[in-house]
Amino acid sequence: MADKSKPTMSTIYLYVPNIIGYIRVIMNCVAFAICFSHKGLFSILYFISFVCDGIDGWFARKLNQVSTFGAVLDMVTDRISTACLLVILSQIYRPSLVFLSLLALDIASHWFQMYSTFLTGKTSHKDVKDSSSWLFRLYYGNRMFMAYCCVSCEVLYIILFLLAKNQTEDVVDVLLSSRKHSLALFLLEVLVLFGWAVKQTINIIQLELGYDLLTSSSNSQGLSLINLECLKPPQMHVFCMTLTESRRHNLVTFRYLMLHSLEFSFERDDASGIPHHIERTTGDLLLFRNAQMNLCLS
Repeated sequence: MADKSKPTMSTIYLYVPNIIGYIRVIMNCVAFAICFSHKGLFSILYFISFVCDGIDGWFARKLNQVSTFGAVLDMVTDRISTACLLVILSQIYRPSLVFLSLLALDIASHWFQMYSTFLTGKTSHKDVKDSSSWLFRLYYGNRMFMAYCCVSCEVLYIILFLLAKNQTEDVVDVLLSSRKHSLALFLLEVLVLFGWAVKQTINIIQLELGYDLLTSSSNSQGLSLINLECLKPPQMHVFCMTLTESRRHNLVTFRYLMLHSLEFSFERDDASGIPHHIERTTGDLLLFRNAQMNLCLS
């Protein structure tokens, strides 16, 4: 029997923060379609779309409409919109490799961070309390500081786009020459350059930490591998995974929904409350380290 308290797929699609996400996608499509013919309107639409990135998160927490779909939609929209703007800047400024490198760093660092987050069993890529980097913890732990860094990046890119007059501009010359035209603009550039620099530093840190985590996980000692297809006929594939917690029995359960229920239960680590022996779960493969397993087939 279906759980009435669990939201349906159609309900999640119509969450307020997700609707805001759809509007962001539309605004970005319109903005980039007119970016060269109406540079001012492009900048307005692009910046409003970016501001909505914070608004949809506020609605998600306020209305208790947090969803994995919404989080992925939010991040993909951010990455694609920033990537598109960086590609445009790479065609305007020289050296173009600077902007293409920033694009690669942005995508790679977030991919490594997201993947390593799922690998460790965390529910959010912003959960970095155990990180050894104080700057990394400050960035994800302080919403205002993170907002300043993110806004600084986007504002700097928009300023560079608006200032460019030719397609062979030198980015350093353009930034320095703005001092002659407007002192206020030059001061704004200095302000956002600092936030931009911190954001790129964070990208490098999360890329390095994610790489280290993935490497250490691959080289873990005593790692066992079970292919679930060995336990069921090949045509019965895993199509969903949910994580449930039983506080009464002090167990963490990974349930794989198949044609028949297949359940693995692992005893919780008493010291930390986290099942450290769980390494990762991906597709129809379950990896664990020296775990006591109870297999229940129904």
